[in-house]
Amino acid sequence: MGTSRRDNTHPGRETVRAHYDWEATTPSQAIVEAVATVEETTPVALAREAGTTVYEHIDPDALDSLVGSDRTGVVEVAFDIDHHHITIASDGRLVITVGDQ
Repeated sequence: MGTSRRDNTHPGRETVRAHYDWEATTPSQAIVEAVATVEETTPVALAREAGTTVYEHIDPDALDSLVGSDRTGVVEVAFDIDHHHITIASDGRLVITVGDQ
């Protein structure tokens, strides 16, 4: 995973912030790795344990193209996967909030 830190200051909610280099890791792969880390499992076991995949919520190729491409300005995409609220940006930011919003 890219550089990351956890914030557990809000009861019932955990936020994990990470920063990635999109030339080294695709945005869709970063999401899978980060959610697996939050859930304390492996990316391979995540789909089996969670009963869902990233592909059921967002098109990974479109996400990689939109967020991972070099461009002027910052593109930010936010969506939910089960009880995870995910925000990912073209500047390498990935924020996952788990729990009550």
